[in-house]
Amino acid sequence: MECIGSKPTGFKGIFAGVIMNMIHAKQYKKIICNHIANNIDTTSPLNILDIGCGGGKAISIFCSLFKSSKIIGIDHSPDMVALSKKVNKQSIQNGQIEILQGYANDLPFSNGFFDIITAFDTINFWDNFDHSINEIKKPCNLILLQGLLRNKLRQVINFYVVCGGAVFYFLWSLYFVC
Repeated sequence: MECIGSKPTGFKGIFAGVIMNMIHAKQYKKIICNHIANNIDTTSPLNILDIGCGGGKAISIFCSLFKSSKIIGIDHSPDMVALSKKVNKQSIQNGQIEILQGYANDLPFSNGFFDIITAFDTINFWDNFDHSINEIKKPCNLILLQGLLRNKLRQVINFYVVCGGAVFYFLWSLYFVC
């Protein structure tokens, strides 16, 4: 049985997305500020991808901190895509944010397109972790994954080793895992 976090759908999924936005807002802002914004010129135009964007809170935070950047969110749940679009409506209208339905293991972007890729509290739900990591490595130089992986520590260490010149952050956080 899947938990609601793996693919939030319907009323329960939308409700979970709204709650996740409220619960995680401070945590995401702290992570984005401390590990990304404080180490990068936030005035430079960058391409930023948030995988598993859920309700769109992390995207909203990026938009407020990286005003000249293009932020793209991708989520496999149509209901989360709709919620993220609603949360970020103004920034979508002005062209700074784009929200797409898609998967971590099949990113529709060319190599080197993104300067920053994040995935907050989603890696636990990726169907094919190894393939997804290879997809992420292709188009990016700074990667920040935050969450709790079940039995994946060895793969994360291997990924760090093969990343070469990419700056790679993996932040552990404990949260309820269904």
